[in-house]
Amino acid sequence: VVWAFHLGLVGFVVPNVLFNYVLGVISNPGYVEDHVKLSEDELALLRASHETNQQKYRFCKICEGPKPPRSHHCGVCKRCVIKMDHHCPWLNNCVGW
Repeated sequence: VVWAFHLGLVGFVVPNVLFNYVLGVISNPGYVEDHVKLSEDELALLRASHETNQQKYRFCKICEGPKPPRSHHCGVCKRCVIKMDHHCPWLNNCVGW
Protein backbone atom coordinates (compact mmCIF):
# COMPACT_ATOMS: atom_id res chain seq x y z
CA VAL A 1 0.00 0.00 0.00
CA VAL A 2 2.87 2.37 0.81
CA TRP A 3 4.59 1.64 -2.50
CA ALA A 4 1.35 2.48 -4.37
CA PHE A 5 1.25 5.88 -2.66
CA HIS A 6 4.86 6.60 -3.60
CA LEU A 7 4.33 5.40 -7.14
CA GLY A 8 1.27 7.64 -7.46
CA LEU A 9 3.16 10.59 -5.99
CA VAL A 10 6.09 10.12 -8.38
CA GLY A 11 3.66 9.63 -11.26
CA PHE A 12 2.16 13.02 -10.44
CA VAL A 13 5.27 15.04 -9.56
CA VAL A 14 7.62 13.99 -12.39
CA PRO A 15 5.26 14.87 -15.28
CA ASN A 16 4.43 18.22 -13.62
CA VAL A 17 8.12 19.08 -13.21
CA LEU A 18 8.86 18.18 -16.84
CA PHE A 19 5.83 20.09 -18.10
CA ASN A 20 6.76 23.25 -16.18
CA TYR A 21 10.40 23.00 -17.30
CA VAL A 22 9.41 22.78 -20.97
CA LEU A 23 6.95 25.63 -20.49
CA GLY A 24 9.72 27.77 -18.98
CA VAL A 25 12.05 27.01 -21.88
CA ILE A 26 9.61 27.77 -24.70
CA SER A 27 7.68 30.69 -23.21
CA ASN A 28 8.31 34.28 -24.24
CA PRO A 29 9.85 36.15 -21.28
CA GLY A 30 8.49 39.48 -22.50
CA TYR A 31 10.73 40.57 -25.34
CA VAL A 32 10.28 44.10 -26.59
CA GLU A 33 8.65 43.64 -29.96
CA ASP A 34 10.69 44.30 -33.09
CA HIS A 35 7.80 46.10 -34.75
CA VAL A 36 8.28 49.01 -32.35
CA LYS A 37 10.62 50.79 -34.73
CA LEU A 38 10.87 54.52 -34.99
CA SER A 39 11.67 56.71 -37.98
CA GLU A 40 15.15 58.21 -38.27
CA ASP A 41 13.87 61.63 -37.12
CA GLU A 42 12.25 60.14 -34.01
CA LEU A 43 15.40 58.12 -33.24
CA ALA A 44 17.58 61.22 -33.57
CA LEU A 45 15.28 63.14 -31.21
CA LEU A 46 15.30 60.27 -28.73
CA ARG A 47 19.11 60.01 -28.86
CA ALA A 48 19.49 63.77 -28.34
CA SER A 49 17.12 63.83 -25.38
CA HIS A 50 18.91 60.79 -23.91
CA GLU A 51 22.29 62.50 -24.11
CA THR A 52 21.01 65.64 -22.37
CA ASN A 53 19.12 63.66 -19.68
CA GLN A 54 15.79 65.26 -20.62
CA GLN A 55 14.17 62.10 -21.90
CA LYS A 56 10.64 60.98 -21.21
CA TYR A 57 11.43 57.54 -22.61
CA ARG A 58 14.55 55.49 -22.15
CA PHE A 59 16.75 54.53 -25.06
CA CYS A 60 18.73 51.32 -25.47
CA LYS A 61 22.13 52.12 -26.90
CA ILE A 62 22.71 48.48 -27.89
CA CYS A 63 19.37 47.82 -29.64
CA GLU A 64 19.18 51.40 -30.90
CA GLY A 65 15.53 51.69 -29.98
CA PRO A 66 13.12 52.81 -27.28
CA LYS A 67 12.98 50.89 -24.02
CA PRO A 68 9.71 50.56 -22.12
CA PRO A 69 9.79 51.24 -18.37
CA ARG A 70 11.42 48.51 -16.25
CA SER A 71 13.03 46.79 -19.23
CA HIS A 72 16.66 45.73 -19.47
CA HIS A 73 18.92 44.51 -22.26
CA CYS A 74 19.98 40.87 -22.01
CA GLY A 75 23.52 40.29 -23.20
CA VAL A 76 22.89 36.61 -23.89
CA CYS A 77 19.61 36.95 -25.81
CA LYS A 78 20.76 40.22 -27.44
CA ARG A 79 17.30 41.74 -26.90
CA CYS A 80 15.53 44.03 -24.47
CA VAL A 81 13.25 42.20 -22.04
CA ILE A 82 10.41 43.76 -20.06
CA LYS A 83 10.68 43.19 -16.29
CA MET A 84 13.89 41.15 -16.68
CA ASP A 85 15.44 39.72 -13.53
CA HIS A 86 18.22 37.51 -14.91
CA HIS A 87 19.14 35.13 -17.71
CA CYS A 88 18.85 31.53 -16.54
CA PRO A 89 21.49 29.21 -18.04
CA TRP A 90 19.42 26.10 -17.28
CA LEU A 91 16.38 27.39 -19.13
CA ASN A 92 18.47 29.33 -21.68
CA ASN A 93 15.84 32.03 -21.35
CA CYS A 94 15.35 35.25 -19.44
CA VAL A 95 13.43 35.18 -16.18
CA GLY A 96 11.20 38.03 -15.05
CA TRP A 97 9.89 38.94 -11.64
